[in-house]
Formats: sequence, C-alpha cells, structure tokens
Amino acid sequence: MLGSLIDVSHIGYPVLFLLVMAESGGVPVPGETALITAAVLASQGKLQIEIVILIAAAPATISAIRSAAREDAGCSSVRATCIASACRC
Repeated sequence: MLGSLIDVSHIGYPVLFLLVMAESGGVPVPGETALITAAVLASQGKLQIEIVILIAAAPATISAIRSAAREDAGCSSVRATCIASACRC
C-alpha cells in the first residue's frame, strides 16, 4: 500500500540504508521491519533485490567496524593507564 502512494524506487534505498544503519548503531528503529518491507517491494518489482541485499549488509558491516575500532581505542587507552600493572584488554 505504501509503495503505491510513494515512489519507493527513489526514496526506498536511502531510507532503508538509514534505518538499518541506525538500528545497527543501537538506535531503536525498525530496521528489520524495513528489510522485510524492502524484500516484499522487491518481489513486486518496485525495488531490486540485489541492491536491497547490499544495502542490508553495508550498514551492518560499517557499524561492526566502527564498534571494533571503538573497542580497540578504548582498550589502548586502558593499556596506557595501567602498563605497570597486570591489566588485560
């Protein structure tokens, strides 16, 4: 129904990316629901499933890399403050 009201072929991909990225970053938004909706729209020919899959994977991967980088940065700062003791990260 929403697909008939809005031209999702232009706005659907960026909105999907933002929702999945926000959800992967910890914001409580309906990223998985957006993925299901995008899959249904792709089955109706309104979106391309290949692009939906790429958009689903990209934000999650970016978020995982950012989380790992933050953990490494936090761990190195902990190491710097407790070099003399037996701290482990």
